[in-house]
Order: sequence, then structure tokens, then C-alpha cells
Amino acid sequence: MVCATGVDVRKGLDAHTDQEVELELAVDLAGPIHVARAFLPRLRPGGVIALFGGFGDGTLALPYYSVDVAARAGLAGFCSAVNRELAAEGRAELLCYVGPAPADTAAERPFADLWRRAGSALAPPEKVADFVLAALLARKTKAVMGASTRLLLLLQALAPPLADLVIARRIGPHLRHAFGASGRASD
Repeated sequence: MVCATGVDVRKGLDAHTDQEVELELAVDLAGPIHVARAFLPRLRPGGVIALFGGFGDGTLALPYYSVDVAARAGLAGFCSAVNRELAAEGRAELLCYVGPAPADTAAERPFADLWRRAGSALAPPEKVADFVLAALLARKTKAVMGASTRLLLLLQALAPPLADLVIARRIGPHLRHAFGASGRASD
């Protein structure tokens, strides 16, 4: 089972409306929780539900994505907590938090140059699908696509101040240019 819902409001926190905050939390956090609640009881033993998140494993806090990052971090924590519940109950079902690479879709195509400058080119949708399928078949609880994203996660784990510096100096200016003061939304 795969739940790939999501919405991005790409702008600074102070530019978000109340409605945008509510929408992101509803779609990116509450929606997958409801999907898991509805389908976990119906999975065959050992089944896996992949819930699309992003921002690596849910912990990469990128500027101009603050509300989305909060929702995805919550979703990653939800997956971990439910997996521990399932293990405590002796069940073999799992939730897999998936952090796909940005896919070459209508929603991401306008940002292709931005992603390339930030070090993460768009991935063909079929490669994303293959990655998700491999994660499901391997029964992973977390799956992060993209070498540069995994490297940044490792840096964040080993040297958080250095990761902050990389994000602030290497990625942040590109995101500020694209989504700063005016901000743009995309679904």
C-alpha cells in the first residue's frame, strides 16, 4: 500500500496564511495518519504501508518549508511510534516513511533548476516508483532516496553545526531566491 499525498507551500513562515498552515498539516500529517488507521487492520500479515514524507528521513529542516517540515517530522515520528506499537503487539505489519527524491512531475518541473543548484536533480517518476517498491519489498521502516540527501543526513547526525552551515550557505540562498519574500505555492 502506498500513500503519496502531499502539498507544499513554499515560502517563509511569516508569509503563510492560517489556511495554508491548516491545509499542509491536514494533507501532509493528518491524511497519512487516517490512511494508516484505515488500512493497517486490513493488511495481510507482514504487509507494509509506504507513507510519503520527504526532507530525507523527516529531519532535514530546510528554510522556506517550515510548516511542511513540521508535518513531515511529525509523520516520521508517527511511523516510528506505530512500528513500535506493532512490534509490541507481535504483529509483522510495518509503516515505511519514504523520503523520495524530487520527481520529474508537473508539480516539481518548475523547480528543476532550483533542485539542480541545490544538489538534487529531478528523478524520473519510474525511478521513484522502483525505489518505493524496493523499500516495500525490503520491509524498510525508512527509505531515503538520493545520495546527496543521505550525505546531508549523515552530516547532520555527525556534525549538526556543519549541516546547519551547509544548509544556510549552500542551499538556503537558492531557496530564499525562489521562495523568500514573495513565496510561491505548489501542490
